Amino acid sequence: MVDISLNNNKESRLSLEVVGDNSLPPLLLIHGFLSSNFQWSLNETALAKHFQLFKVELWGHGNSPVPTDESAYSIDEYLYQLEMIRNHFAIEKWSLIGQSFGAGIVLNYAQRFPQHCIALVTTNSMSAFSQSYSLSHESYIEKLAMSNALLEKKGVRGLPMHPIHSKRIEPILKEKMVVAADSLSKSVVIGHFSMLTDLSVNAALMPKLCRSYLINGVFEKAFQAEVESISQRWPHLEIHNLQGGHSVNLDCPQEFNEKVINCLKN
Repeated sequence: MVDISLNNNKESRLSLEVVGDNSLPPLLLIHGFLSSNFQWSLNETALAKHFQLFKVELWGHGNSPVPTDESAYSIDEYLYQLEMIRNHFAIEKWSLIGQSFGAGIVLNYAQRFPQHCIALVTTNSMSAFSQSYSLSHESYIEKLAMSNALLEKKGVRGLPMHPIHSKRIEPILKEKMVVAADSLSKSVVIGHFSMLTDLSVNAALMPKLCRSYLINGVFEKAFQAEVESISQRWPHLEIHNLQGGHSVNLDCPQEFNEKVINCLKN
């Protein structure tokens, strides 16, 4: 594993870990909100046998810096950062995996740069797929108000996506993920909340030339109604159901790894 700095100004660059042989096909991985590259701990070894992994961490998560400019919390800035990485390593095309919040980022990347995408894998993500995340949508306003109230009252542990609430992640890994999530500042949380209205995509507009897959953890009941809607709006999306929850890649890692490898190597 190698930590990469694209230039000397680390404050303006997302944390990147590169794993594996550069003769293998490149695969970008982006974790979700309140997570870090710990998210891929049970997937890295298997995937690195088939791909060179580029693991990127969100602003303020893991080893990524906390932005001094609030404008960094935007889809455009995240896509710019990914393009900087792709150009730095002279990658013409790569495959992408996005987990939860990261799914929204890779979906937006595929819409903006389909010419650089081989294939796309996402996991459960209301923020990426739900059509209710708009500034004027009543459910979004209610969710944002509730999240802000929980953050003020209980800190990051009050948020439902905090790993401390997970029931399926193995204890040693969960402890590491909880410590990492606890370290996030309020500004990082609020900054990413502000992105939700731009994160979701119109699945009907997704490019058909990029092979696309959703690995769905069926135990996350709230997401299953969204899956039905997605399948109708995006008929070219191939959906694979696994017996896991929101963090499906950690809940059933062997099955997840096999699905990813089979999908991306076809």
